[in-house]
Amino acid sequence: MQDNNQNNNHYSYGEQGVPQTYYNNGFNDKKQGKGGFARGIAVGVVFSMFAFFCVILLGYFMNDRTEDSGTLGNGNSQNSIASLFGDDSDLLTDEEIDKLQQIQAYIDNYSYYEQDRGKFIDGMYSSLLQSIDDDYAVYYNEESYSSLMETSSGTYSGIGCVVTQNMDNGQVIVVQPYKGSPAYEAGIAIGDIILKIDDIEITGMDLNEAVSYIKGEEGTTVNITYVHDGEEKTVEVERRTIEIPTVEYEMLENSIGYIKISDFDEITIEQFGNAIEELKEQGAKGFVFDVRSNPGGLYNAVVDMLDMLLPEGTLVYTEDKYGNRQTETSDEQCLDMPMAVLINGDSASASEIFAGALKDYDAAEIIGTKSFGKGIVQTVLPLGDGTGIKFTVASYFTPSGVCIHGIGIEPDQIVELPDDENAYDDNGYLKEEYDTQLKAAVEYLKGEIK
Repeated sequence: MQDNNQNNNHYSYGEQGVPQTYYNNGFNDKKQGKGGFARGIAVGVVFSMFAFFCVILLGYFMNDRTEDSGTLGNGNSQNSIASLFGDDSDLLTDEEIDKLQQIQAYIDNYSYYEQDRGKFIDGMYSSLLQSIDDDYAVYYNEESYSSLMETSSGTYSGIGCVVTQNMDNGQVIVVQPYKGSPAYEAGIAIGDIILKIDDIEITGMDLNEAVSYIKGEEGTTVNITYVHDGEEKTVEVERRTIEIPTVEYEMLENSIGYIKISDFDEITIEQFGNAIEELKEQGAKGFVFDVRSNPGGLYNAVVDMLDMLLPEGTLVYTEDKYGNRQTETSDEQCLDMPMAVLINGDSASASEIFAGALKDYDAAEIIGTKSFGKGIVQTVLPLGDGTGIKFTVASYFTPSGVCIHGIGIEPDQIVELPDDENAYDDNGYLKEEYDTQLKAAVEYLKGEIK
């Protein structure tokens, strides 16, 4: 998805997931399809609207304000707008302009609290994105955009905790504390609900903004208020440098290589390739790929990883609102070994691209429970001043032409995990001896290897 004039950062992550990284410029030439998004039109519309609101603000703030209750300035803000857009401009009606002026006048004259112009500007940009019927549309101010880009490097300073957000009630939920991280050591567990960061309530807040409060300078501390097993707790956690472990692997019995993928990030591609080669050198004859509770990540990362596994052909394709199609393909090199993929209800987006392609090629047995069902792709566009915006640009389809949005991927083998509190440790991690899904994958591969 390369555009010579615009760096586009595309994400594919779950409804409740937070993007962990980004990419610049797109794929290698060998993966380029003949289609493509009508980016010029989409970007033009966004930047035109952005410029329009900037001009309105400029015209507005250049007018003098009077102290008369219910009035604002000398009445020239409306004329200023009209002079810029023409008397017959319908971008804002006279009534809408008057109402904005009235609200501002009330704030100026009666508000007990001072107005924060920075929040006003950010709120205006955010409202523009929120006007799209898109749960993923968001404006990033300098702080949140910097936080987003920092995490993309695979290293950041924080507490080492992956979080997601319930889109229905705005709750921020722990997906996993990285083992050995400050969050893990503090007792924060999978499924805990984070309520406050220091004294800041984060329920309903944009997830990336909430994460920006959790992260901070190494050596500083942060108070995390959360709910664990129905009990509200507050714990002080020291921030440390966190290296995101997106791939973990080990050799199981019967020469079966096990690879756990927690996110699809820039660093994941190399880590994944190294894990496969290392396990092959150890004598692996089959592989289990575990994408359970993986909220997704980079579109190009999952494409590159699938290219390592599948033969020549279509891996995934996207379509924008104009019907333009972008197809990603693999070369003839592949991993010619029995494979299994573990999924669950929190496996979303890029994880579903991964499982869906392997399923369509009949290259792997899909085991676990039905995946989340997110089949849309977002783009992040920098605005040139340290800020950025994100919104949905396309739907994606598995190689067989299925869009799983709102549907999910059905496993070949439906295997539930035990509903037993003894099956999980204090941090919410499933104990290996209780992992019925992994056991089913091992049994399947043992039969295939024979």
